[in-house]
Order: sequence, then C-alpha cells, then structure tokens
Amino acid sequence: MRQLSVLVTGTSDLVVRGLDSYLSKCERFSVITGKYESDCLIAQQILEHNIDVLIADVEMNPDTYQSFAEIKQSYPELKVVLISLSNYVHPYHYTLSEIADAIISKEAEIDEISNVIIMVSKNFTISNLHSKNMLSAQETEVLELMISGLTNKEIAQHLHICERTVSYYITNLFNKLNATNRVEASMKGMMQGHIRPSTIQQWMYDGKFA
Repeated sequence: MRQLSVLVTGTSDLVVRGLDSYLSKCERFSVITGKYESDCLIAQQILEHNIDVLIADVEMNPDTYQSFAEIKQSYPELKVVLISLSNYVHPYHYTLSEIADAIISKEAEIDEISNVIIMVSKNFTISNLHSKNMLSAQETEVLELMISGLTNKEIAQHLHICERTVSYYITNLFNKLNATNRVEASMKGMMQGHIRPSTIQQWMYDGKFA
C-alpha cells in the first residue's frame, strides 16, 4: 500500500513537532514538516514533495479561509485538514469543502488525527466543531443508518423507536441539510461532515470504502 505524503505545518512549533513525532511512527504516512509562514512556501512544499494531505494548525479567521480556499482551488487533488482551537466555524462566504476536507478541534485525541488523514484520503469530509446546523445525536444515528441502506422500519427496529419518530428525524434531516430526498440527504450528510469518525472507521473496516 502506497504511503500517504503528509505535510504538517502550523504557527506553533510545539504542535508541529508533536504531530510529526506521532505521525512519523505510522507506516501509512511519509511526513514532511514546515512552519506556516506563507502560502508560497506551502505551495513550494506541496509541489516538491507531491503532498497528498496537508495538515495545518491555524487560527480560524477570514484570512485563513481565503488562504486555504486558494490552496484548495490551486491543488484540487490535495486533501486539507485544519486544526483549530475554535469551537465554532463561520466560513463566511465559503463552504467547508471550499476551505478544507476536515476541520477538527485541538481537543481531539492524537490518534483521531491519523484516522482523519486516512478518511479524507478516501474523500470523506469531516468536522467535529460545532455549527448552527449541527445534527442531534439521534439525527446523526438515523442519517448513518439511512446511508447504510436501512428502511424506516429497519431503522426503527435498530434504534428501538417507532416509525413515526424515525419519520420525524428524517424530516428534520431534510430541513437541516436542505435536501428533498434520502439520496440527497445522504450525500449532503457525508459531504458536509456530519458522519461520526467512528462510523466511517467501521465502514472502512467492513470494506464499504476500500
């Protein structure tokens, strides 16, 4: 299996060194590090090392959004993971997918970051930061089961609730995801990062996403 080329950068040398120390122990990754000083330097490293995944420890602000939106636009095959202290991300006129493939909190466990790298390499979008359209725990469970192909009746049996309650949750999902049917809700739920990392890991383990 080909190693993923990972560039770790950020404004904190301590965080960069910590990520480098941990990720370098994983056989799946070939790690390159660099201080986050300019977009030009990042671009140079991306090209020089043929980077698959960029991990950046940054402060979330309008300048950050613009910088990473430009990076994503310039390198569409590049996967971007942003690590931030922020609990709430307001990307202004950008969508999540326009600035990053994953945005995770610095409170995340270190091994979760390595899992996120693998997940984004499989084209998942992930966010464990709060947003105004955050799904409830029950809605997330229903969404995941819906994506797995279960009917309303099967979801009700799995969660030990009545079908009417399942229908209520699905209606909420359609409204929050601005979807008109199950397929659209499933796609938007995955693309907007509403699926739990643990569920994605299980799907990958089960061979649903090779």
